[in-house]
Amino acid sequence: MKIRSGKYWGLFKIKRFCQGLFLFVHFTGVSQAAQDGQANFPSERIYVHVNSSLVFAGEYLLYSLYCLDNRDLSPSEISKIAYVELIGQDNNSVFKQKLRLTKGRSHADFFVPTSVPSGNYKLVAYTQWMRNFGEGHFFKQDITIINPYNGDQKVFLKAEMDTLSAVQGIRGRLQDKGNGLTGNKPLAVKIDLKKDVYEPREKVSFILRAATDLEMECHISIAVRKVDTLPHANRISANSVSGGKATKMESFPQKQGHFPHLPEIRGELIFGKVMDTKTNMPVAGAVVSFSMPKHGALFKTALTDEDGVFYFSVQEEYELDKAILQVIGAERENHQIAILEPQELTFGDMQFYNFGLSNKMEKQLLERSFHNQIENAFFSTKPDTIRSARLERPFFLQNSISYNLDDYTRFATLKETVVEIIDHLWIARDAFGNQVFKVRVNPPYAESDRKPLVLVDGVQIQQHGDLLDFNARQIEKIQLGRDRYVFGREVYEGAISIETTNDPYTPIADATWLKHVQLLRPQSKKNYFKQSYGTGGPNMKRIPDFRYQLLWSPEGTFQKEKEFSFYTSDISGKFEITVEGFTSDGTSISSKAVISVR
Repeated sequence: MKIRSGKYWGLFKIKRFCQGLFLFVHFTGVSQAAQDGQANFPSERIYVHVNSSLVFAGEYLLYSLYCLDNRDLSPSEISKIAYVELIGQDNNSVFKQKLRLTKGRSHADFFVPTSVPSGNYKLVAYTQWMRNFGEGHFFKQDITIINPYNGDQKVFLKAEMDTLSAVQGIRGRLQDKGNGLTGNKPLAVKIDLKKDVYEPREKVSFILRAATDLEMECHISIAVRKVDTLPHANRISANSVSGGKATKMESFPQKQGHFPHLPEIRGELIFGKVMDTKTNMPVAGAVVSFSMPKHGALFKTALTDEDGVFYFSVQEEYELDKAILQVIGAERENHQIAILEPQELTFGDMQFYNFGLSNKMEKQLLERSFHNQIENAFFSTKPDTIRSARLERPFFLQNSISYNLDDYTRFATLKETVVEIIDHLWIARDAFGNQVFKVRVNPPYAESDRKPLVLVDGVQIQQHGDLLDFNARQIEKIQLGRDRYVFGREVYEGAISIETTNDPYTPIADATWLKHVQLLRPQSKKNYFKQSYGTGGPNMKRIPDFRYQLLWSPEGTFQKEKEFSFYTSDISGKFEITVEGFTSDGTSISSKAVISVR
């Protein structure tokens, strides 16, 4: 943070103190409640609306996620990060995705490659906070994947079965395990269609209407997909998710007063441990920095606790999957960083839906695989678009002086550039004789022996002398902040941000006190392609259209009524319109309608 003078800085400090005090009291109270044997804990649950429970290799598994307060199903304020995994019958994870939650909502997808074998799977969704109460509280949806490009289909070579009775049996067992599938009084929402039968490539419009005079906002996801004639597990509806009592203490499996999985209240948690290289003991009070190449906005620092553990809460969006952690200070050579990961999930005896393959399915399997190959071949003509991350300008450079070096005479080294071009910046020697940068700070700050914060492509540089001979022709821009900044207990006299023209600058190799970290980056949200055959749009008449998924709107809203539309494809048959979601006060919404394309 930048140190400010006057009443606003004082109010800022009071506000931050109150927020910190609230969190401390809240979780101290939770811990004390555990020790006193009290029954109630803040908890949450997840509902996931999937586009289909039967997916072929070459198709997308699309899903929309709702994180809900366990008491009334309103959007949860506990977690800002959710996790989704696809688990096979061997308990191995096919994929794991991290989602950033906004008011309890998010969405993502998984393209099923040909490397994923045919089989019965579980889509499992949870938050780190939910892990404290056992995997019986996770959301679980049966998913069947058919990979026709893999000759080994032994997993499906079983007698045909009664799909409906099997799913009902699974659902009952899940209910016993606390998955919350006990029913909930839904909000009546009508899907008002003009007609039921349509031609290929015809526009379909429908209006969602709440049966009651509803004033609150409805948060919904909409899927329009061809009705599967192959056996498949039922998709869990929002009506199946019920509100419930807060979790009881006696069902909490850990020792009293101890929560091993911290809630990600402000953003994703990244944590590790600092140890003394000589004694192998944890180091308390060490300063650790987090930075990301080309992302100066994500520079953070943290202090280790009495166990040597540090935590970073990353709430900003970012586009890379690598970061750099380093111990700050003159004693860093005596320290080493160890990255800590949450303990891997181990699922118990999960009951899976059993898909049975028979000879009479051959025609449907071949036809769908053929259509998928054509759709994938023309994907570039109808692509989804990824929403760019909102990269914020670093607060310590918001009022900075910027030097684009192409506007000046180019010099060979950074040292020469600083001497000849950059105002209020010079090179001096510290008490140990090392060359360091010095910044002339703005009034009312007086100059001191403190160093400035120096970043190259977002990576903190502690040995300033290492940069003096850096090739200035590789530098695009230098930004200079002339205020005093505080990160944790570190105070910096000014800030210098250097941006290069080529690949992001990174230290050459790991050291005991510096680690390159591979991150599980939260999924980027997408704007999904919406086919149109109206006037004024691209000419799609000669492009084949074998879409089975006619519409996917993962994060829609409406209040009393709202119109939606889509176009049919060249595929004939019955298509189901599915609307799932919740009102802002936690009332579930679940509605379906069927149209025919001839």
